[in-house]
Amino acid sequence: MIATRPGRSKLSAGVASHMDVLVTGATGFVGANVARLLLSDGYRVRVLARPASSLKALEGCPVEVVRGDILEPDAVAAAVSGCARVFHVAGDYRLWARDSAEIYRNNVEGTRTVLEACARAGVERVVYTSSVGTLGLPAEGGPGPTSARSSSPSVWPRSTPPAACPS
Repeated sequence: MIATRPGRSKLSAGVASHMDVLVTGATGFVGANVARLLLSDGYRVRVLARPASSLKALEGCPVEVVRGDILEPDAVAAAVSGCARVFHVAGDYRLWARDSAEIYRNNVEGTRTVLEACARAGVERVVYTSSVGTLGLPAEGGPGPTSARSSSPSVWPRSTPPAACPS
């Protein structure tokens, strides 16, 4: 939990303060919490948000907002410019869509666009957060194996609301 984390996280250990980072997907639950954690560690955070996306999840957070889509190379290039690190959290988490190509475009082509922009801009490190869309279904069409799970999701701790942004 961000609010009760003592001291500096491993994320900021040995890193110059005020480093510029980009977070894609920061208007969503996971991305907003990544952005808040980075802010609490002293990073300057830029977010790439689609033009129609609400910024409510980032309310009160001192972030720079670049409006654009991960499918737009020029928008991604502008967002990545000057950032040492990129946290690519954006993704299409749907398991089904009338046009399944939408999910592929967002998760595969969008990620490719982000990674290519990062390579061109000389980004030091990219942290990629995948979506449930990578799970796929076995060829037989039934559920996949579950033996790799260490515990039932019903015993995982409940999510906590996002911590307040540092002032």
